[in-house]
Amino acid sequence: MKKTVCVFALIVVLTGIPAYAGEVVAPAETQFLTFPVSLAYYSTYWWRGTEYNGKGAGLFWPQLGVKLGESGISAWVAGGVNADYFAASESGDKKYAKTLHEFDSAVAYSGEIGSRVSIGLGATYIRYFFYDAIPDLDDGSFIEGSFSLGILMPLNPKIEVYYDYILEKSAAGTPRDEDYYVSFSLSHDLVSTDDGFKVTISSWVGYYNNAYLDRKGLSDAGLTFATAKDYKGTSFTANVNYARSLKSDFQLPADINGDGITGKLKNHFWAEFGVSRTLQ
Repeated sequence: MKKTVCVFALIVVLTGIPAYAGEVVAPAETQFLTFPVSLAYYSTYWWRGTEYNGKGAGLFWPQLGVKLGESGISAWVAGGVNADYFAASESGDKKYAKTLHEFDSAVAYSGEIGSRVSIGLGATYIRYFFYDAIPDLDDGSFIEGSFSLGILMPLNPKIEVYYDYILEKSAAGTPRDEDYYVSFSLSHDLVSTDDGFKVTISSWVGYYNNAYLDRKGLSDAGLTFATAKDYKGTSFTANVNYARSLKSDFQLPADINGDGITGKLKNHFWAEFGVSRTLQ
């Protein structure tokens, strides 16, 4: 009941924001409800300084949303599907891969103030399945609040802040309300053509206070080279990424070279591919 009231209150707040953020009146022929759908593949599940599901564990990410006209308000649901689930042939491997699935749902607002400032607000429920599959493991599912502020100028500086509230208290009494992540990024369009082709380079640095797992400090910095192409209403994307886990808290042990020798995983490379379309 308490969570339902909070979500309802957030929707009410988001509904009122466009009046203060310069809402654009949609043309009369524009359909009020549209439904963006997308499917992405990540060769590594990158998460705030670590490869979350382990070294080189890929992830499929289908997503379905609804957007309320030009108000900037949207909601969506998504599933993180561990790629190893489809490749596993042994029942034990398949069962383990299934525990690395994820379910998210969210409500969000994005818009602009004047012609120079972009803002975003959101609340996301993030549910992990391995807490259900492993006996006596505390459920780390959480509600995440987010805020972003960008300046529309050369290099497009942007700051993003995420605050996580763990839904269940652990037996060890780990903190439920002290996790937050802050990132600062810069981006620049190298190519942008009238036919919908774009090439963008961006960089970021992040600070993560993960009180739940006792990790704290500068977590990651990285570089992304991204391409995008719109074709008859469908958008195709392809990215290559490099990231460095900065502090030792985020340099997790892994068999880095596949030789059975465990070392600290500091450098990360991965690719992303996506396709999306808005249904009306």
